[in-house]
Amino acid sequence: MRRPILLVGSCLLLVACGDKGAGSGSASAQAAPPASASAPAPASGPKALAICDTQTTDEHACFEFSDEEIVAERARVCPGGVVRDAACPVTDRIAACRLPDGSVRYGYPPRTVLQHEKHCREAKGKFSPSADAPPPDRKVVLSCRGKLKGACEEEETYTLQRLNQANEDCATFGGLFASGDPCPRDRAISTCDLEGKRTIVFYPEGELEEPSERQTFCEERRGKYVELTPAPSASASPSAPPPSRE
Repeated sequence: MRRPILLVGSCLLLVACGDKGAGSGSASAQAAPPASASAPAPASGPKALAICDTQTTDEHACFEFSDEEIVAERARVCPGGVVRDAACPVTDRIAACRLPDGSVRYGYPPRTVLQHEKHCREAKGKFSPSADAPPPDRKVVLSCRGKLKGACEEEETYTLQRLNQANEDCATFGGLFASGDPCPRDRAISTCDLEGKRTIVFYPEGELEEPSERQTFCEERRGKYVELTPAPSASASPSAPPPSRE
């Protein structure tokens, strides 16, 4: 399974920046100015569904999420938990990365713009050397049939970089890649919802014959397993099963 995109160290500071006039949460926070001072620059932009703001002595990164499923996934790995109805700090923001699942990772000092760019490219994201998040590419549903015998892997992505990588990964394992073509469900016997908008669809001819085997396979990958009841006409369906590449 693809490793989670959220790669940060132990959290030393978790800041919710959705309130008006809040501090930026940077490592070098200054004392608040007196009321008579001129109004400071906004500490945050428009609020997201939720954020994960993490800061250590070596790194400061903040993630904004706009999808409820992604929020639930990242809440399990975000140090200190996610903060809902908030926005990442604008102050000191030097880079932004649109990740394949549609969320945004903002970068801050002490890391440099080049270091944040390297992280973004490794995650197959869309990078911007500025405080503004790059717009998502058109959402595409990808599928890889036959990578696992009797199964099809499906994924939603918002970056072309991830589309190209998924194509290469599928071919490496002998699968048949398709862009814009989801995995067929008419013959499916179970599904496994993985992190990062990914789903594995299982079919009767799969090598994991027992439901317990498929469930274990799914849960080992931190997925949510669902057993399905195929339609009565599934055996007579003209749809061809996903090809198997040994």
